[in-house]
Amino acid sequence: MKFKIGDRVRLKPNIYQDSFRNPVWEGKQGKQVGKVIELFSFHSLNFSCRVKWKELNSENTYKDEDLELICKEDKNCKLCQYRLKCITM
Repeated sequence: MKFKIGDRVRLKPNIYQDSFRNPVWEGKQGKQVGKVIELFSFHSLNFSCRVKWKELNSENTYKDEDLELICKEDKNCKLCQYRLKCITM
């Protein structure tokens, strides 16, 4: 698992149909930021985390590869420090 509880994430486009339960970044719902609220060590369909979409009052489960980490670009972000894949706001 590459995410941890509390991480802010966005849903990658072209994986799910854009909806309030699967709000694609810059899709019908705008720029929706989700928060990882639960992690699974085993799930029969390989879904590894549950994400809460606060502004839409919905949540869903996703695979790690369906999501991208969002952060504010600053010196405390480990991903930004090492220039790894991180989406800045």
